[in-house]
Order: sequence, then structure tokens, then C-alpha cells
Amino acid sequence: MATYTCTIFNAQPKFVHAGVASVSGNFNLGATASSVGDVIFLAKVPHASNFVSLECDHSTGSTALALSYGLASGGPAGSATFSAYIASGAQATMLRRTVLGVPAQISCSDADPNRYGILSAKVESGTMTTSLIINFVYTYRTDGLGG
Repeated sequence: MATYTCTIFNAQPKFVHAGVASVSGNFNLGATASSVGDVIFLAKVPHASNFVSLECDHSTGSTALALSYGLASGGPAGSATFSAYIASGAQATMLRRTVLGVPAQISCSDADPNRYGILSAKVESGTMTTSLIINFVYTYRTDGLGG
């Protein structure tokens, strides 16, 4: 099991005003083969923000690869526990998840030095492949008070 990091992940989470904000990006694993259990850290989501929607898709050089999208804990070099917004999403499919009812809030421990959630993708099933490409847009709402 490997952990990869999208270049978008290097940016600080956006918590600049009250209202709706989003983070979007593209991850390309290139010639590296992925396997079941691999985790890709896509973006940082600010503490105390509320989930609004996630839209994503992925493609690979193989016939089938299922990815789950959600929140992970840990850091770029650490292990990640995973809470899924979208479980085992099929490739070459536009995957969407929006708020139903009360939106979930990103909540980090006061002892957490990072104070952000980690939007992630996790390889759930499929054969080893190269050319994994992920496109994503994660939308959230903040109250403007900062984390």
C-alpha cells in the first residue's frame, strides 16, 4: 500500500470568507502502477467547513479500477484511515455526491497540528495499472471565522 500526494495538496486550505468555496484539481500518477489499498491525498479542506458536494472522475490504462473518495487522516507520509463520500466508484463515470440533510462538518482535534481534513481517493479494487488520472471538484461552506 502506497500513499501519493496531488500537487494541489501542497496549497493551504481556502478559508478566506464566509460562504461557499471549492478546491479542484487533477492528479496523474503517470507510469507508476497503483494497487488495492493505495491512497491519494488530493486536497486540504479547512477545519470547521461544511461539506456541500464532490464531483469527480478517474480513468486508467486498465479495464476496471474502483476508487472510493472521502476524507483521510494522517499526513502525506503517514497511514490514512478513510471515511467515504463515494464508495467504489467506477472509472470513466462522473461521480457526484451532494448534501442530503444536515451537512457534515470537517472537525479536527485541537491537538491536530495540521487543522485540516484531507480529501482523498483510495484504490478499492481492480488490477494494477498505469496512467491513473483523477479529476475532482470539492465544494464546501465556511462561516468565515477560520479554523
